[in-house]
Amino acid sequence: MEIMEYTCKNMKKLDEMKKEIGTKLNERKERKLEKYNLEIVEEALISNEYNLNEFDWNTTLKFISNRNNFSFGNVIKLYEDRSYKIKNLIKELPTYVVLYKRQRQINGIEEDLCLRCNKFREDWEHVWLCEANEEEVSAMIKNAVYEYELKLIEEKKKEEAEIVRDINFEFIRILEKTSVVLIGKNREWELLGGIKNMEKKMRNDIRNRKRKSLTKKDLKKRKRQVEKESIGGDFEEDINNNKNNKKSKKQMKRK
Repeated sequence: MEIMEYTCKNMKKLDEMKKEIGTKLNERKERKLEKYNLEIVEEALISNEYNLNEFDWNTTLKFISNRNNFSFGNVIKLYEDRSYKIKNLIKELPTYVVLYKRQRQINGIEEDLCLRCNKFREDWEHVWLCEANEEEVSAMIKNAVYEYELKLIEEKKKEEAEIVRDINFEFIRILEKTSVVLIGKNREWELLGGIKNMEKKMRNDIRNRKRKSLTKKDLKKRKRQVEKESIGGDFEEDINNNKNNKKSKKQMKRK
């Protein structure tokens, strides 16, 4: 009887141990799967050679939204890098062509045609040119410049608003010229692609004009100060000369 009870107890313990081992093994498998999936994602976003060269997923969004601190010396380099990153990020935005190419089964996309017109493949270029768009690219750019001017007026920056108004026509004329970089397109596409940072150019023009106006004012002030100083200096010099002349006359009389 004792032997039977002992074996029953052992059997129960063995069963319990088997269950615990089974649950632990299952948990371990799940952890391995999770780790494996995480490693795949990490490799796809960070370790992949293409992504290392084209994207830094940890800092790109902060970088292109201008949330990084930087010194005055590397402003131009950062602007160039930012425009390059924006251009490449735009190319990888989830259009139907990109999603169809990546994972057809998971995304459930059977074709890469544009859903709005059902005529052409929906890549990033077609998004701007689609005939179903409510507004053309050129109209959007013109409206953006006009809205920027209104914003400056609302902020009571009349001088800057006048400068924007002055360069607006020249700005539009430049955009309508044919692009040297993008064959068969005008410079509007350079603006959309981030190759030319026109906003930066406009700001620089505004700053340069402001500096010129400031330098003119400063020169006038400086001229007045110099004139005052020179008048005061001449007056003091005359007084000193008179004193010296009087001293020399006294010395001559004594002799």
